[in-house]
Amino acid sequence: MAVLSKGHTFQNGDQVTAGNLNNLVDASTFVSGAVDNISTQLSGGGIIVKDGGVSAAKLADSAVTTAKIAAVNVTDAKLASNSVITSKITDKVRYYDIDVEESLYDNWMITGMALNLAYIIDTTDVSVIDPETVLHSSATKMTLDEELLSDLKTQLASYSDDKALALKIIPTIDYKKNYHLLWQFSQDCNNITYADNRDKDLQYWIDASNFREFERKSAQDMILWLDEEGKLDKTTFRYLEPIVRKEISIHNRDLYTFKVAVKKEYQKYLK
Repeated sequence: MAVLSKGHTFQNGDQVTAGNLNNLVDASTFVSGAVDNISTQLSGGGIIVKDGGVSAAKLADSAVTTAKIAAVNVTDAKLASNSVITSKITDKVRYYDIDVEESLYDNWMITGMALNLAYIIDTTDVSVIDPETVLHSSATKMTLDEELLSDLKTQLASYSDDKALALKIIPTIDYKKNYHLLWQFSQDCNNITYADNRDKDLQYWIDASNFREFERKSAQDMILWLDEEGKLDKTTFRYLEPIVRKEISIHNRDLYTFKVAVKKEYQKYLK
């Protein structure tokens, strides 16, 4: 099959000249036999690469180098699914620059042991103990009394080992007893909320005891909260009520006298 259309065709008896020979080559063009119309095609008598004609098979290994790829031209559309693997990501990639919808750190994982335990609990008579029950039944649990409160305040005000010791004692305090002293502790020593965040026991105790919430409550707010929660008792009321009484503000004392009395529903705590 011919691949060229000659630039000059000789006939029998024609004289061979330099011009004719030059035209034979210089004026020749490619014809359809020279291309496959798959990877190549004709264009103005020449041969060009057809659109989409360069397949993977036409590229030698390592033929495409970084220098041959224009900047910002490898887009998501050019990447096949799962084409970028971990080993191809360098440690210079910043996680917050990646557009992802989920993260391992945002999900819960259930281990095989957890599944086995759940199956045993569900199918047998094994009893389950809540962590809170264990925590508050510990022999090392301490009750916050006025003496301990005074000691903690002194230790936390120091800058020595006493302060570090106090921070270790606090997580052992039973926060389900003596709410009035726990409230007083939150008023006097609220700086413990800024202590070392790496102390997980301390941070857990601060959250579980509602320490930050008590810090924001007045004595009256504390009484009302305890009453609503069914935790108000005589000891707590008698401790907090005088503090509330001191905070009563009445104007026009120069002209009038006032009598203040505890509401009937709270008088039972004074008997």
